[in-house]
Amino acid sequence: MSWRSTAEGWGRTIRLLHWTTVVLVVAQWLLGQYMTGLGTEALSQKFDLYQRHKSLGAVILGLTLLRLLWRLVERTRPAPPPTMPVWQRRAAAASHALLYLLLLAMPVTGFLAAAASPLGIPTVLFGVLPVPHP
Repeated sequence: MSWRSTAEGWGRTIRLLHWTTVVLVVAQWLLGQYMTGLGTEALSQKFDLYQRHKSLGAVILGLTLLRLLWRLVERTRPAPPPTMPVWQRRAAAASHALLYLLLLAMPVTGFLAAAASPLGIPTVLFGVLPVPHP
């Protein structure tokens, strides 16, 4: 298998980006479920988890942008099966576009929500990179 996609199959690069994104999105969801279930008695732990959540969101955003860039650069893609009806091709393309839109929108809206918080809690990615709020 090549690092680049061919007409017969997806390359290693796009597969690696895809599965890394999947794992991070699942981890992000699990982290969100856990941290929202914590009570007010765990405020310092909650603060650390929220910062980690923001950091993972930034990584997911970066990976998504990298995936989109790779798709623009790498024009070769496997063709859908010739027996696939046109409506299924269109539905697949629409759902794929919607997933990309969500992968871009969720981190951006999460960041904007954090920035708009009246609490004024800063965003510090991975505990070292401060991100100014607009």
